[in-house]
Amino acid sequence: MKKNLLTLLTILLFTSIIFAGNITPTAEVKKQYVTVNPEMSAKQGESIFKGSVSKIVFNLKTFYLKDDVTADYVTEIDLITRQTLFENFMADVYLRFLKSMSNDSGGVDIQLMHGSFQYVGTYFQLLAGRIDTTKIFSTMNFFGNYTVGGQKFVDMAGFTFPLYLTGGIPEIDEVKFPPVALSFNIIPTIFNKEHTDYNKDQTLFFCQARVNTVILNNPVQIILNGSKSITQYFINNVMSGSLSTEISASVDLYKHFQINLTGGILNTDKIGDTSAVAVGVELHNFAEWIFVLDKIIFEQQFILANNNTEISWFLAAENKISKFRYGVAASNTSNRYTLANVFTVIPTSPFGKGNTYAPENITFNNTDISNINYYIYIGYDF
Repeated sequence: MKKNLLTLLTILLFTSIIFAGNITPTAEVKKQYVTVNPEMSAKQGESIFKGSVSKIVFNLKTFYLKDDVTADYVTEIDLITRQTLFENFMADVYLRFLKSMSNDSGGVDIQLMHGSFQYVGTYFQLLAGRIDTTKIFSTMNFFGNYTVGGQKFVDMAGFTFPLYLTGGIPEIDEVKFPPVALSFNIIPTIFNKEHTDYNKDQTLFFCQARVNTVILNNPVQIILNGSKSITQYFINNVMSGSLSTEISASVDLYKHFQINLTGGILNTDKIGDTSAVAVGVELHNFAEWIFVLDKIIFEQQFILANNNTEISWFLAAENKISKFRYGVAASNTSNRYTLANVFTVIPTSPFGKGNTYAPENITFNNTDISNINYYIYIGYDF
């Protein structure tokens, strides 16, 4: 008995040494909903939550968008403001004003991109309002977000618990496991205004488990999502009444090459008809090497549904010189696995946006996968 116990302890000790040598525990959990732009900090180098302060940023941008529906030159003004109400509690608003180029001052489209309250504490975090879910629901930039029908801007309320786990053998130094964050959210509706009906239950329940760690000095992130609606609106999409799942991961190699992977099942009762995967690579922080180009993003989506060979791709390149920024994006996306491509007879209009290049809020309305749609912009941050 003692011999068996000694053997077991030896195996556990050896395993712990390997685990500790390959995984570097991170100091704290990555904030799920707080993506603080350094320029939004009223006092550079200090926490955005320190004191009660506010910050306002204006962005001016001109862009040209060409897809199967639109060919338009647009002037855009962004107003971003963040107010720390008191320590660990803040409110933020992001308004976007767009106007097609013409010889008049009318026809301005106003969009609310963000509008939320957030509390970020040590043991739990709270959120209520409209948020940009990019890099929160999925590691991808363009594809992904399968468990919410591809929507990037979502009205929701929820809370997050960061978990710090430890393990090991008694009387031996503990091994810290990667920090884990568990989130639970309620989305009243993910449909656009045309299809939102407050007399019916369009609620989508969303939960997530997130792991952030460092392996061999390379940041690694793993995200597991699950969502479920009460009412069955569709069969081969989210809001089917059945569970929707997505798992995604990313690894940032040498702080320049980030590899992203994701896979989703929109209806787990019909896996063969509602599955897709996407892969991507981000080449970033190249400004010191290539002065005119700092980031390149490439992603591909593969439909795993039966008898489907469709492959969609997305490509973007961007750069920033002082306060000027410019870039280009292109895709042949057909918006599959989003609420812009739900197959119904009545109504025939989309239930939401398609795949979105969220930093610029661009959705390509493509009717033929053989067509290439593109977007070119130049902007200035005041």
